[in-house]
Amino acid sequence: MHGASRKSAREDMGMLRRRAGKNVGKLRNCPICGRLYADLGRGLCPGCYSQQESIKEEAIRYTDEHPEATMEEISKATGVHSLMLRKMELEGKFGNASKRLEYACSRCGRPITAGKLCQACMESFHRDVDKVQRKYDKEHPKEAAVRKKKEMEEYNRLARKAQANMEVRLEQEEKMERAQERAKQEQADELLRKAMEARKALLARRKIRRMFYLQSKEREE
Repeated sequence: MHGASRKSAREDMGMLRRRAGKNVGKLRNCPICGRLYADLGRGLCPGCYSQQESIKEEAIRYTDEHPEATMEEISKATGVHSLMLRKMELEGKFGNASKRLEYACSRCGRPITAGKLCQACMESFHRDVDKVQRKYDKEHPKEAAVRKKKEMEEYNRLARKAQANMEVRLEQEEKMERAQERAKQEQADELLRKAMEARKALLARRKIRRMFYLQSKEREE
């Protein structure tokens, strides 16, 4: 009996998928309410998505009215989970007010505004990782040598790539400088040419006036 019902359910599921088609999206169960829906990339059924958007709008309205409110205060006042508030903050939903939103460091509980760890815990985490890595390298010298060799090869590769990029950029800058200098020189040459032409024209006009003056003097005599 149960086998027949499961088979019937699979057949119904297949029929719904065929009806949905490729353009509608795959059929999934909503992670919140469990309802079957055609996923359009939102990850929720239309009802839960609409409800989630209204909750987000409520949190945004609260931050607009209380710009100094902290993450904990917003969560208590609106009922929106702190994880969703953090996601909204990263998406820029709160505008400038997001700079004042604080939440607890996941390690020590200190208030932070970005990431999961405060600066002190992040530094402590890196020190612990380095300590563990040194201990492992001491106990496994061959593997450590291979790893360091690979790291050095990767470092050299990145260094060569950076050097090549730097050379390309310098070459482009030099070409740009040469082009600018050439343009300035051409502009200066053009100005000089125009000045010489203007001087020639002026000398020609003076010569013509001198000639007319001499002719008029001859007629008077």
